Amino acid sequence: MNMMLNIQGRFHNNKVNRAIHFVFIPIIQFTLFILGAMYWHQTKFEFLQVAVPEGNICVETWLLFVIVMISYFFADWRTASVTLLWSGAQLIASQYIALHQNLVFRWNDNAAFKLGDIVLYLHILAWLAQFYGHGVHEGRAPALTTNLLFAGLAPFFVTFEFLNEAFGYKEDEMKAIRKKIADDIDEYRRHKNGKKYS
Repeated sequence: MNMMLNIQGRFHNNKVNRAIHFVFIPIIQFTLFILGAMYWHQTKFEFLQVAVPEGNICVETWLLFVIVMISYFFADWRTASVTLLWSGAQLIASQYIALHQNLVFRWNDNAAFKLGDIVLYLHILAWLAQFYGHGVHEGRAPALTTNLLFAGLAPFFVTFEFLNEAFGYKEDEMKAIRKKIADDIDEYRRHKNGKKYS
């Protein structure tokens, strides 16, 4: 896990960029779950009727959720447990929201938006915010440009950062990791500036 935190930290050291991620990573995930529930393959499990409408779930998002959660638990069970609480709530809520995808919101007499469209626009906006945070505030491309798997780890890292900042979770380990992150960022900037002037 320390290696993962070090890699994540190299790409997320700026406070503004981290705040943007804290707000928009959950939005990206939630809107992805909703879009999946609206447009991807649905299957019915009778035993899930207590949690979701008629037991219908989106196969792709639920399978992705299970796989990602298993990997989170291998990394750190406490962080994974907290992530499971809020992400699981999003996953279940997405099935209910998808039932109302044709609900229309009227801005005025000339402008009306379906719920499905609003969710899609919000998903795109949240991604644009990520790239804005990296380009303007971090000055470095997102970690997913080096490995797409980092996109799946983002909710885990957001949860870990919250636990660390709010409750000091694993703070002793983070001191050493932050030093390594600072060294890696300094090396990256030296290399980047060297390229500019060579």
